[in-house]
Parts: sequence; structure tokens; C-alpha cells
Amino acid sequence: NAAKLLRSMLVNDQSMSAGLICTGYDHVLKRGVIYSLSPSGSLFELPVWAAGGSGSTYILGHIDSHMPHGEDDIKHWEEKDAVEFVMNAIQLAIDRDGSSGGFVGVYVINRWGKKIYCS
Repeated sequence: NAAKLLRSMLVNDQSMSAGLICTGYDHVLKRGVIYSLSPSGSLFELPVWAAGGSGSTYILGHIDSHMPHGEDDIKHWEEKDAVEFVMNAIQLAIDRDGSSGGFVGVYVINRWGKKIYCS
């Protein structure tokens, strides 16, 4: 799957150092999946959302304060609301953590094509 391909690329290319989140629809499992990939190559499937890296504590705090009921809070979000929430959460981490980079890119890929949202 795509997450395993990303892990292989990350582990085999010593010039790359990144924590990645890979999401999509798994046609074998017949459901959406979320994977978190660490810079060392560890790959974890997560049930509702993923946050990784040095700024992840800020993102998790943002999630906890805006979604006290977890998955039930996001079941019926529109795409634009979900993208806005994610971009805001990442921007909070960037603003507060010196190692979190300076660019937010969110890619939405579905059966109708792809959209790219950037800050």
C-alpha cells in the first residue's frame, strides 16, 4: 500500500528526514485508513486522526479543546470544514514550535480528483 511505499522511500533515502501522515481508502479493507509514519520508519494505523512530530502536542491540545467527544464530533463535517480545522491546527504548531517548519499543505484526493490547499 501507499504507506508502506512511503516508509520504504523514507528509510532507503538517507537525505530524507520527515514524519508523514498517509491517508486514503483501502479497497481491500473497504474503509478509510490513517497511517502515521515516523522518520525512523515506524508505521502505525490510527483510528480517527494522526498527529506527529515536535509540534504534535500543540495539535493534540487543539483537537482536545475543539473535539471533546472525539470521533462523534467529526462524523458529519464537510470537506471544507475538515481542511480548515487541519490547516489551523498545523499553523498553531508552526507558530509555537521552532522545528515545525513554515508551510501547510493539505491534499484531498477522492474519486473526483485532487485538491491542494496551501497556506
